[in-house]
Amino acid sequence: MTTQIEKAERFLALHQGPEPLLLPNPWDIGSAKLLASLGFSALASTSGGFAATLGRPDGHVTRGEALMHASNLVEATNLPVSADLENCFADDPETVAETVALAIEAGLTGCSLEDFTRDEDKPIYDLPGFPDILAGQFCEHLKQQMQPAQPNLVLGDRVVHVEGEPGAMRCHTESGRVLESAAVLLAGGKGAFKPRRPGIDGAEPYEGKSLFLSVPKAVDWSGKRIVVQGGGDSALDWAVRLVELGAEVTLVHRRASFRAHARTVARFRALSGSGRARMLVPATVRAVSGDEGEGRLSSLHLRTPDGELDLPTDIWLAMLGVLSDAGPMADWRLGMVDGRIPVDAATLASARPGIHAVGDLVNYPGKYDLLVTGFAEAAVAVRALFPICRPGERLSHEFSTHKGVPHLPS
Repeated sequence: MTTQIEKAERFLALHQGPEPLLLPNPWDIGSAKLLASLGFSALASTSGGFAATLGRPDGHVTRGEALMHASNLVEATNLPVSADLENCFADDPETVAETVALAIEAGLTGCSLEDFTRDEDKPIYDLPGFPDILAGQFCEHLKQQMQPAQPNLVLGDRVVHVEGEPGAMRCHTESGRVLESAAVLLAGGKGAFKPRRPGIDGAEPYEGKSLFLSVPKAVDWSGKRIVVQGGGDSALDWAVRLVELGAEVTLVHRRASFRAHARTVARFRALSGSGRARMLVPATVRAVSGDEGEGRLSSLHLRTPDGELDLPTDIWLAMLGVLSDAGPMADWRLGMVDGRIPVDAATLASARPGIHAVGDLVNYPGKYDLLVTGFAEAAVAVRALFPICRPGERLSHEFSTHKGVPHLPS
């Protein structure tokens, strides 16, 4: 069996050879073995492909799940394996370095690091012309750029129903507006992702006060009795972190096994073993008690293999994953598959005449999820929609560098 160091040396040499390095993307153990049998020299995991095997969109796999998947690919063949680790599941260099260290422990010989963030308060790094820019700042640039077209903006509302045919479409909104247009161009991400709620009767009055689905910014929970519910990376990472910050933490999970990375699980088990934290597994939350008017919890009622238990609680941190919600679009006859709209790559047309779509919301062979790709798709879609919006007119292709844009603010 080739050692990890030997694989790493071979992988480095493949980058320096006279021929281009072709890295196929296995999505499971079977595909890894198949690709190895076809003679490829190395493999690289695919975050999107692996997420699809779990029934999730790209970007919604935890660090622990990604590393466990990568470890399985390493064990499947004797080839060097590089992993698609997105942004290494962090924005700070220290956690990125930790992820890389865990990748080495998983047996990987390489990994990719995408320079991006999902935090609206942190920069976007992959927009041409902007070394880094906040999403809000970029939106201000876009608003300024579209002013010469004098668009009719409708903000704070949502389209819930679309009817009509190409040339005469009508969009009905939540507020009762009816917007008429010749065609509809949808632009968006992969639906809305909402934290999974606990689903316990009587829990709603506490949400945002002593029940949280994620950790609020700039919060001080030192000395608080915190129940962290969940078994993934977010739950275990925060359980460990909150203990380090001085909280009294109890980890509750419905299974005795965890999805989180083994290293983090081991850290929390060590904290529990030393008496600095408590682990109740398997256990489920069955009911809540407290002051509903103030939104202040006093205890959670748990069911464990040893019987019922009332656990004194100040903060309930329910980290149960996310749910994808396509919203009203799911009923618009767009032929959505796994929360995305299949479109024709040449026109961005959906299965429903008169509706085109762009952005991460869509899918087609060779689709690449980047902001710049979405802008290019928008130009292609508008060109394809021109005959519907301006029937009988000739489309004249011009460059703004030569033609100019009138009335653009200085």
